[in-house]
Amino acid sequence: MIWFCALDPRPGYGGAPGYMDLFNPDAAWKNAAGHVDVFKIYPQWSGNASDAQLKVQFADLKRRHIALALEFGVLTGKPGRGQGVEGQGGQSLLAKARRIRDLGGELKYVAFDEPVFFGTVYTGKNAFALTVDEMVQNAATNIKALWSEFPDVQVGDIEPLARTEAKGMSRKELIQRYADGLDAFQRVLGKPLAFFHADIDWGANDYLGYLGAVRNMVKAHHLPFGVIYNGQGESSNAAWLAAARRRTAECEQTVGTPDMIIFQSWNPFPNKLLPETDRDALTSLIDNYFAMPTRLTAAVGAGNLSGRLVTRKGEAVGGAAIECAIKAIAAPPSLATYTYTGEIPEGTKSAVLGIRVNTESPAVGDCDVRVTDMRVETDGGAPCTVTFANLSDLTNWSTPSLNAPSIENGELHIVASRSSHLLMNSKPLAITLAGPVRFSVRATIPTASAQSGAFTLMFLNDKKELGRASIPFDVPTITLPPALTDTRGRWRVPIPAGAYKAHCTYDGTPNLWPAEASAASE
Repeated sequence: MIWFCALDPRPGYGGAPGYMDLFNPDAAWKNAAGHVDVFKIYPQWSGNASDAQLKVQFADLKRRHIALALEFGVLTGKPGRGQGVEGQGGQSLLAKARRIRDLGGELKYVAFDEPVFFGTVYTGKNAFALTVDEMVQNAATNIKALWSEFPDVQVGDIEPLARTEAKGMSRKELIQRYADGLDAFQRVLGKPLAFFHADIDWGANDYLGYLGAVRNMVKAHHLPFGVIYNGQGESSNAAWLAAARRRTAECEQTVGTPDMIIFQSWNPFPNKLLPETDRDALTSLIDNYFAMPTRLTAAVGAGNLSGRLVTRKGEAVGGAAIECAIKAIAAPPSLATYTYTGEIPEGTKSAVLGIRVNTESPAVGDCDVRVTDMRVETDGGAPCTVTFANLSDLTNWSTPSLNAPSIENGELHIVASRSSHLLMNSKPLAITLAGPVRFSVRATIPTASAQSGAFTLMFLNDKKELGRASIPFDVPTITLPPALTDTRGRWRVPIPAGAYKAHCTYDGTPNLWPAEASAASE
């Protein structure tokens, strides 16, 4: 079952300006729409779109025989406990369903917006801090109110495969919490949920193993299992869609095909939906799913990185570009420049630098990192460079942690064990707050400190964070010239002397899936 959910245009957040073009009878996504079983809308759209827009949308979905779903927070918050937290707003669910009905829509599904996580796990500002049973009782009031008037609406849960190592909860414990939630919903509602959808944090360590464990739990509950395939904040249409295609192939080939596939965006990109023949348009992701899978192999040896690209049927793929990057294994740490290039989100009013260790990071580990400087460049403005020449430079940073760094020889020296953490934020930067941005950090990162933290550039408005650039701690990456496959699908590229880990990717075509492979020196 294929679900599709594009981000509707909303002030101050982005979204796709051409959203309503999807619902023209001759809209250029005929093939993709023919694959879609369910179209999902967001709560903001169900409340803020005009009557005319919703009437057109619902009529076109009926004409295409596509069912309608609504993603919605089903919990009811109150001041100081849940108010403003994701997953709340359920007290207005019935009113939204009535509006949909009155404007010609036939609501088939409601997908809960992560109530187990935000109702029982989240510990931030205004946290619900409920037990699983309390959370389900809270949600059940709103769900039963919906069913009293719309008894045929099927309801299911979405939950995040979140990074939990730095939050005091293991993955095993979080998965068990989700299992407890499924049991509690069935017990209180009197029947099982209709599905469970996984929202993957693509920055989580070993997210494929994480996904497999969650899938096994859901299957043990005999529920349809779905996976949201998407990007995660990439800074262009092309980058977001390339990441989504790659992750789709990776998950399907490693974990298997789920019962439900959800192509969904809540990021500013991609903001282009049509035509489906454009690989920078979101609808192309649906068509690409039905293309031919490929398989890429890689090996490191004898001064070369080499491999082969074939289709699932074993047919050679010739003339294909293979992108390769290598990292030295156990090499002495050296000063390197790490760079992120992207766009500043619309509505940004301030930007701050951050350094994170063992929190908001891909993994937890020992850290011994030296930072020379951090630099932000934007179009139309002077570069902003933050240095660490002496202790007074730390007055420009907030360090709400017990593990404060030191200044040594003109560098910021960060030392932390895996059981401790560090979180630093700079004062707002004096930079242009629109257009392209280049964020770079000069640092010395040993192999043992890789993935234990990240450098960040956060973009804010008056109320919240709009997005961030993130550069994980890692050893320097060497990008090799692209290799082209020959008529047998084979490829080869020379590498410098030494021991390396290699990662190779094939971006795919409209008719072929992307593929990737990793290898290391023996």
